[in-house]
Amino acid sequence: MYVSGQMIMLAASISCPVQFNSGAVLECDSSLITEGMIFTGNSTAEISNSRITNDSGAVIVMDSSGGINLNACVIDGYNNPTITGNGKGQL
Repeated sequence: MYVSGQMIMLAASISCPVQFNSGAVLECDSSLITEGMIFTGNSTAEISNSRITNDSGAVIVMDSSGGINLNACVIDGYNNPTITGNGKGQL
C-alpha cells in the first residue's frame, strides 16, 4: 500500500507492506502493522501504543527527511537490522 497524503489509524490493522511517500503524514494509535513500514521523501509519523512487525525484512525503513516519532511501540522482527535506512530525519 502506498500513502502520499494524511492517514489516521486508531485500533486498525494493516497486513501488507506500507510505504509512506513524500508528503505523507501518519497519525497512528493502538494499531498493528504486520509487514513493515517504509518512510520516503519528507514523510512524517506519530505512532503510539502500536506493534510493528515484519518476518521478511527490516521492520522500519527510514529513508525520510521528516520526523518519525515512536511512543510506547513494540518493534518485532527477526532480521538484522530491524530498523534501517538512509534518511536524514529524526527517528
